[in-house]
Amino acid sequence: MRVEVRLYATLRRFGPEDNAPVILDVPEGTRLIHVIESLGIPDDVEKIVLVSGRPAEPDSVLNDGDRIVMFPPVAGG
Repeated sequence: MRVEVRLYATLRRFGPEDNAPVILDVPEGTRLIHVIESLGIPDDVEKIVLVSGRPAEPDSVLNDGDRIVMFPPVAGG
């Protein structure tokens, strides 16, 4: 199955140089954590992750066609 990953802000450094979406072919039953690990994003890097527009946990099972969006938490005042 195929999933798309979009990385934003400081997380872009884990994607392609042209900041294009990452298209991955993964086996059925793949969990979100496996995609995060395959991109080389360390556990200690804070990130908000949405899968097809919904908040997701690292152990979430992905589906064909899912769009994964990752960005750092926003702070300010």
